[in-house]
Amino acid sequence: MISFTTVSGLRVDLEHPRPEMVDVRDVACGLSKICRFHGHMRRFYSVAQHSSFVALLVEPRLQKAALLHDATEAYLNDLSRNLKHSKYLLGYRILEDRWRQVIRQAFNIYTTETEDATIKVADDLAAVWERVVLRKELDWETFGQDEIKRCCAEGWIGSDEEPLQRLFHDTPPWWTPMGPDPAEQQFIGDIIRYEKHR
Repeated sequence: MISFTTVSGLRVDLEHPRPEMVDVRDVACGLSKICRFHGHMRRFYSVAQHSSFVALLVEPRLQKAALLHDATEAYLNDLSRNLKHSKYLLGYRILEDRWRQVIRQAFNIYTTETEDATIKVADDLAAVWERVVLRKELDWETFGQDEIKRCCAEGWIGSDEEPLQRLFHDTPPWWTPMGPDPAEQQFIGDIIRYEKHR
């Protein structure tokens, strides 16, 4: 058995997860301490804060699912997308799928393929914003605008391009990278709020 003890004291079996092994405190704690882009950031920016951001980009009924879209990483950690989908990590992808299903059960998430695709587009959009605004890796003029158009064409909920362009040009004053503790508290507050309004 491949197992470890979470911060809440639960002993989890990574090979054979069950819904009762999932605790929102563990998810929030784990994600708040994982830095996006494998730590290659000038300032710490967690997967928890990224998840809260993605949840803001979808309509209210999908926010809980969007908040938890990376929750498997609290148990399996984050990997480069290219590495995760390489031939070397088939076993990881099998475990990730098991954990995804169990987490969805634990949080009563029932979304359609179309809704999951909407969340994926929001996730991609957040990633582009992070690469343009936080990492300064991409240039808005040559990349960001094309990504906005792609997101709109793929049916992202906010089909009006203007607010999305403002997202790239005018970083919300409250949306600056935060440390693990405030990101963890924000994540927990978000899940409580989304549970109440589902």
